Amino acid sequence: MPTRSGREYLLELPIGKPIYLDSSTDFSQLLSASVAEELAGIHEEEGLEAGLSDTLLTKEEVEELRQNPLKRAAEALPAVDDIPLTKKQSRRNERRAKKRERDIQANGHVPNAKTIKKYVGSAKPISTPLVSSELPVANGAYNATPAKISPHLAAKVWHADNLVKEKGFRKIEFDGKKDVPILDDADRIVAVLISKPNDHTYEIAATRACNTILREGSMASFQKHEVQHKRGRFPAINVGLKYGGGPTEPIKLKNGQHEEMVQRLLGDEDIQRLAHHQDAAFALWNPGGYDYAREHFNALLKRMPHLGPRNFAKSVFPNAAFNFGPDVRTYLHRDVLNSPLLWCFITAMGNFDPTKGGHLILWELKLVIEFPPGSVIAIPSATITHSNTPVAPGEIRTSFTQYCPGPLFRYIDNDFMTEAKLKEENPAKYEEVCKLKSSRWKTGLDLFSTIDELVERGGLKC
Repeated sequence: MPTRSGREYLLELPIGKPIYLDSSTDFSQLLSASVAEELAGIHEEEGLEAGLSDTLLTKEEVEELRQNPLKRAAEALPAVDDIPLTKKQSRRNERRAKKRERDIQANGHVPNAKTIKKYVGSAKPISTPLVSSELPVANGAYNATPAKISPHLAAKVWHADNLVKEKGFRKIEFDGKKDVPILDDADRIVAVLISKPNDHTYEIAATRACNTILREGSMASFQKHEVQHKRGRFPAINVGLKYGGGPTEPIKLKNGQHEEMVQRLLGDEDIQRLAHHQDAAFALWNPGGYDYAREHFNALLKRMPHLGPRNFAKSVFPNAAFNFGPDVRTYLHRDVLNSPLLWCFITAMGNFDPTKGGHLILWELKLVIEFPPGSVIAIPSATITHSNTPVAPGEIRTSFTQYCPGPLFRYIDNDFMTEAKLKEENPAKYEEVCKLKSSRWKTGLDLFSTIDELVERGGLKC
């Protein structure tokens, strides 16, 4: 790995002739010390402005870690780019920052007029003929109807040019520099292409987050169902809450042998920054959905505090997913158990050419969208069929998502109980809930905003 000074370091554990040690030798300490010595000095060489290609692990390096028989000891590897991204603050600024943190944790992200003007006021939306009222939403609007997609069709590889030529798709060029809302036939914002913050430290944070996910994944032993699933053929782990399919109340998802890894990922400052950026974009572009999610999740944690803490302190999302790569390509699918009323936020990471691969395909909208590393796309993943084009051989792509399981919200709306129990304990409330089911999707569409509504919210002129 070349540094800016021209020196090169290899991120590898060289294997030479066998060394025989007696049974009393603590080999793990020797390995940790050796690796640390080999990588010493890298932090001094890498400057704050190191680019993506300078710090991202290559696909070969990831595979080397994955195949190494001592991969469980790779935890001793220090982060290549362990660089502090913030300067030391004055006490006054530090107090202000802590106050902002407390405000966001208490009230969520609240975009001000300046932010709305900067991102919404200057946005150039993409209009589509999508009729949102006809999307495949189940009765009650807590989940979508099952997606009938054959395994062969789901796994088929599509490229952007093929979709344009053969299927009449529109190719959307997106460089990750300006937000782009996507509208339905009623001018409601149904999805958003979200830019990277205009801050070079965010690029570095996204790169470091990708490296962390790659390293953690290379050290893990995934089960078959964690690598082969309806979303594709890559390791994936979900973290957060679950309700339905057996338990009569929400429970925390159990990740077994991966639990320590999951906690390291959730505690990683760079991943936290990605999560909080998604949350801020949610509050900006879908304030109705944001408030709906925040109020419900707050009520749940107040009633059942053992389900806490949140995955991320400044995020309203109950759930998150890590897609480890090293070349994530999702199959054609819908996440039918996610809430149709809310969005799923996806952050792409890695080292790939987004003009040639890694596109997000939105099938009902007939859009194939460039998806640069570090940028975010928010979509109603329960009701819109989506997938990715592949990246080129040797390129790296991982992703991180946050989402809201629909059944969780049904449990909260049912006074924190199952429908069967609600019918038994409160027949009047049960009848009320049943009556609302048929109209809930229609009223739920009011959570989505138009551009004019957001502009008015910011006190700006349309």
